[in-house]
Amino acid sequence: MIRNILRPCFSQSILGTIRSYATVVDKASLSKLRKKTGIGFMNCRKALEQFDNDIDKAEKWLLEQAQKEGWAKATKLQGRPMSQGLIGVMSDNQRATVVEINCETDFVAKNENFQGLVSQVTSGCHRYFMAAPSSTQVSFAKDKLDAVDIGDNQNVSDLVAMMVGKVGENLSARRVTHVGVEPNSYLETYIHATGADIEVDGCRMGKYAVLLDVSQDVDGSEVNSIQTVSKQLCQHILGLKPSVVGDFENDKPVSNTDENKSPADSDQTSDESDTSDSDDSGNESDSDSDDEEKPVKLEETRLVFQEFLFDPEMVVGEYLKENGVTVNKFVRIECGEVIPERRTSS
Repeated sequence: MIRNILRPCFSQSILGTIRSYATVVDKASLSKLRKKTGIGFMNCRKALEQFDNDIDKAEKWLLEQAQKEGWAKATKLQGRPMSQGLIGVMSDNQRATVVEINCETDFVAKNENFQGLVSQVTSGCHRYFMAAPSSTQVSFAKDKLDAVDIGDNQNVSDLVAMMVGKVGENLSARRVTHVGVEPNSYLETYIHATGADIEVDGCRMGKYAVLLDVSQDVDGSEVNSIQTVSKQLCQHILGLKPSVVGDFENDKPVSNTDENKSPADSDQTSDESDTSDSDDSGNESDSDSDDEEKPVKLEETRLVFQEFLFDPEMVVGEYLKENGVTVNKFVRIECGEVIPERRTSS
C-alpha cells in the first residue's frame, strides 16, 4: 500500500529530472533570452529547459519570477541609502518630462539594465503627461510617481521592483516633473553627464538637468538667437543654482555692504550696546572691539541679478534685455540633492 502511494510522487520526480536532462538548450535562444531580459545565465537556462526552448513562455515566466523576487528584495533593502542614480529627459518642441531614479552605487548607474529602466520610466511618464490636458508645470513625488501607469498593465513601482531583482540594489523612482510652454515660447532641455553622453531610445540621461521656458521679442536689431541664449542660460542655471527668476525692472539686487545685516543681527547688536557700554567698575568695556560685527555675506539667488556665467561684466538681467529675451520659468534638478520639505500651514 505504501508502495502504491509513493509510486506517483516518485514517478513525477523522475520524469521532471529526465525532462530537464532531455531538453537541449539552444544556445542562440539562450543568448537572445539573456539579452531581452537581462536575467542571469542559470535562470535563463532553467526557463528554456522548463518550456522546451519556447522563448516567449520562458521570458514571461522569468519576468514573473523576477518581479516576485524583486518585491521581496526591495522589502529587505529598504532603508539603504541611495545617493547615486540618473536623471532622464524626454521632450518635444513644447513639452518635456524629467525623471530622477536613484540607486546605491555609481556602478549600477552605469549598468545598461538600469539605464533601460530610466528610459522606460521616463518615456512612460512622458506619454502619460502628453495624454493629459496641457499643463504649464506639474510635479509628482515618489508615491504618486510609483502609481503612474506606463502601459502593459504595469506601473512604475512594478518596473522598479523587477529591476531590484536583477541588480540586487535598492532602487527608487524619486520624482518627476513635466513642463509645457505656450506656442510663442521656446523650450530648452539641458542634460549634463559626468562621463560620456547617455541616450537610450530617445531618452537623454545624466546627473543634472535643466528645463527652460523662454520667449524672445526683438525689433530687427542684431541679437543672439533664442537657441544660443537658452543654451547659455541653461549652463548658467546649472552652475550658479538660482532659485527664482526675479524681476529685473522692479526688484533690487542684493547689496553686500557693511550695512547689510539681517534684522536678527541688528536687534542683537542694539541689545548688546545697551548693556555692554561699561563694566561694573564704571570703566568702558573693550568687548566692542573683540566682538565687532562683520558684514553678512548674502548670496544672490535670483537669476536676473546673478553675474552672467559667460560674461562676469554683466548680470543675467542685462544679458536678457540686450537680447530681448524673457525667462518665463525654469526647473533645475540634481541627482541625489536634498529636496527642501514643503512647509504646511499650522
